Amino acid sequence: MTAKTMAGPVTLERPKLRGTTAASASRLFGKNVTKTNALESLVIASFVRGLSVRDVEATLADALGDQAAISKSTVSQVCQAIKTEYDSWAARRLDDVMLDYLFLDASFFRMHPGSPAEPVLAAWGITTDGKPVFVGLAPGTGESTDAWADFLTDLRDRGLTCPLPA
Repeated sequence: MTAKTMAGPVTLERPKLRGTTAASASRLFGKNVTKTNALESLVIASFVRGLSVRDVEATLADALGDQAAISKSTVSQVCQAIKTEYDSWAARRLDDVMLDYLFLDASFFRMHPGSPAEPVLAAWGITTDGKPVFVGLAPGTGESTDAWADFLTDLRDRGLTCPLPA
């Protein structure tokens, strides 16, 4: 197996297990891992900065050489995996989250170079146990009353209850 790393490709041999049909899985790399988390982090950071799939592929090839570069299909797969994970997190039930405090904020980000900044709405709170918890994140259409109402309605529909007034 060859894993793509920040230092270039590294070839590893997986041990053969006797007496079983199960494949060996490394505690470090897991099963069928072909790229490191650091490389995935570079892909994510590139997208956060507004690069396209093609730009990410070219940037990694320039920085790490052709041997360590990853294809645009791999870049797309990393992005799809991140989107799937975010969608799952953003749709999770919040019935068990009991808050004493709920904080709301919006920050504006440029999604692509030269584009206008767009709002991202965020909600986090302090649980009744005193622990911080991030409960919501979503792109907004602005910081309008309607945008916040839609955002808060989604949190409520997923089971978040309002903190009680002191």
